[in-house]
Amino acid sequence: MVNDRSHQQNNNIFYFIDDNSIQNRTIFMTFDTYIMNNILDYFDTLGNNVFMIKENRIISENLLEDIRNYRHLISYNVITTST
Repeated sequence: MVNDRSHQQNNNIFYFIDDNSIQNRTIFMTFDTYIMNNILDYFDTLGNNVFMIKENRIISENLLEDIRNYRHLISYNVITTST
């Protein structure tokens, strides 16, 4: 699934990586300026504006749906990571 919205260059872009919530898939999410507060507990900060899902955390399908509909979501990409 790919959901891309065009955007201008912005220092307030936030990148989230989740390789736990969907088996054999990695989710890449990009937000512009604002992040959903209720997802921050699921992630650790890797560096400037880059977040990785915590080892033992899984985001529910309902929350993933909320994320996909969030107005500040720029992109939501799911890739297969193993067969």
